[in-house]
Amino acid sequence: MYILIMRHGDAINAAMDYERTLSRLGEEEVRRSALAIKAKDVVVDQILSSPLPRAMQTADIVSKVGYPEVDVEVCGDLAPGSQCDDIAQKLHLEQVSARLLVCHQPFAGRMVQYLTQEDIPMGTGMVACIKMNSINQYSGELEWVVPDLHVLYV
Repeated sequence: MYILIMRHGDAINAAMDYERTLSRLGEEEVRRSALAIKAKDVVVDQILSSPLPRAMQTADIVSKVGYPEVDVEVCGDLAPGSQCDDIAQKLHLEQVSARLLVCHQPFAGRMVQYLTQEDIPMGTGMVACIKMNSINQYSGELEWVVPDLHVLYV
C-alpha cells in the first residue's frame, strides 16, 4: 500500500486563511506534480483533501489530470492543526492500494516524518510517496518525492 502526501500548490494571500485559493503558479505546480505522479505508474484509489479551498483545488486538479475516475473526499482531519495520530487511525479503516492526502504545512512534513522518520521540507505542490505495510508510526519507507529534492536544492 502507498500513501502519497501532497502539500497544496502556491496560494494567493487573503484576509482569512480559509479564503486562500491557488495562484496561477500554484495551479501549474499541481499540474506538474499530477503528471509526475501519473508517470510513476501509481494507481491512486482514494483522494482525501483538507476542506480549505486551496487544498480542494489541488485535489481536483490531480483528479482531473491523472485520476478522473477517483472522486475527491473532504477530510476535516487534514485541515490546519491536524494531528498525525488522528489521520493514521482513520487510514486504518479502509485498505486501498494507494491513497493521496492533500494537506498543508506543517502537517504534510510532520506526517511524512511520523510515517518514515524522514525530515523533508515540503514545498508547495510537493508530493512524498511512502510505501506502507501497516499504518503505524515509523512503519513506512519513502519511495520518491516529486519534484525531486536533488533538483530543488542543487
